[in-house]
Amino acid sequence: MELLEGILNRRTVRKFTGEKLKEGQLEQIVRAAMAAPSAHDRKPWRILTVENERQRMAVRGIGRWWKMLDKAAVLAVMCADPSVMADMAAELEINSCSAALENMLLAAHALGLGAVWLGLCESEEEAKKVKDILGIPQDIHIIGMAAIGVIKEAEEKEPAERYDSSKWKREVWW
Repeated sequence: MELLEGILNRRTVRKFTGEKLKEGQLEQIVRAAMAAPSAHDRKPWRILTVENERQRMAVRGIGRWWKMLDKAAVLAVMCADPSVMADMAAELEINSCSAALENMLLAAHALGLGAVWLGLCESEEEAKKVKDILGIPQDIHIIGMAAIGVIKEAEEKEPAERYDSSKWKREVWW
C-alpha cells in the first residue's frame, strides 16, 4: 500500500471478527509505533499489548465507550514514562506517544487490519482501574488506547474525504 493512499484511506473500525492476528503482525505494528518521531529522541512510550480475552474484557468493563474490545484481537495501551521527560514540558510526552499511537493505527491498516483509537481514560479513577488490571505502575501515564483486530466484511468503509480548504491558512492567519 502506498503511504499517502494508506493515510488518506485509513478509517476507524469498530467491528472485528474475533480472530487472532497472524504471527508477526503485532510485532510489525509495535515496530511502526516505535518508528515515530520523539521530542529530543527521548522515546517516552511504553507499549502494553493485551491479547488475553479475560484482561481485555476486564478493561472493557471500565470504559463506557470501549465495547469494540469484545471482538478485538488486541488492546494496545500507549503509556508514557514521565521520568525520561522530567526536565521537559509534559505535553512533549503526549506528542511523542500520540505520534506512536497514530503509527500503530496506520500500520494495522497497511496490514489489512482494523483499528480504533479508544482515547483516554475519562477520569483518574478509570485510569487507576485500568492500571490495576494490567499491572501498569501508577507513576506511568496512560496516553491513549487502541483496539486492533481482523475486520468484519460489513465494517469495511469507504475512504472519508475530510479535506476542508477553509481550515488551511497560508503565510498569515487572516
